[in-house]
Amino acid sequence: MIEQFFAKAPKRFLSYAMSLTKDLDDANDIIQEAIISIWRSRENTHDLNDGYFRFVIKQKFVDMTRRRVKNMKLLLEAEPISHNDALTRLYLEELDKVINSANPLHREVFSMNMAGYKFREIADILNIPEGTALGAMRYIRTKIKTKLLDYGKVS
Repeated sequence: MIEQFFAKAPKRFLSYAMSLTKDLDDANDIIQEAIISIWRSRENTHDLNDGYFRFVIKQKFVDMTRRRVKNMKLLLEAEPISHNDALTRLYLEELDKVINSANPLHREVFSMNMAGYKFREIADILNIPEGTALGAMRYIRTKIKTKLLDYGKVS
């Protein structure tokens, strides 16, 4: 019975999740998180109904919003990078070299992701599979992390 409910849930609750998030990808993510949460506690969930599922979706939305606010606060409270500092300039130059040495597709995916595009959007714009966009970003991040490890900036 629970499997049948979950099979229909994404279609049935998408409009509700969209009313909260105003974004299709976020709405789908919240529905998936709600399904996972209910599935994990299925032993204690005796009466799965629409009202309960909407409650879990709303809680997942609140959690997502809190995470975003927390991450934004961390970004805003972080020390700004001083571009006058010689060491910082060296790091930035090295990172630019890493990014510029990557192939054009990897550079494009990286710049679009840094501009705020989601991987699905990047894939659509560049006419590539979403997995290719994810792989390109993973490749660039690995190269950057390796370079930062060389400088002892990442553990």
